[in-house]
Amino acid sequence: IHNLNFINNLMGKARAAILNGTFSSFKDSFLAGYKPTNEQMRLSQKQKWLKSQNWSE
Repeated sequence: IHNLNFINNLMGKARAAILNGTFSSFKDSFLAGYKPTNEQMRLSQKQKWLKSQNWSE
């Protein structure tokens, strides 16, 4: 649910920035503070979760 809340808030802010004509600065500000997921850690966590669910990939 936290991912949906994040996306919903982000889209609300993006929409407001578009309507205010400030999207370019909103985008720059967002990207300056955004830290992408560490892919190796993401895959490790996914494997742990799949194992806990008795699934495999």
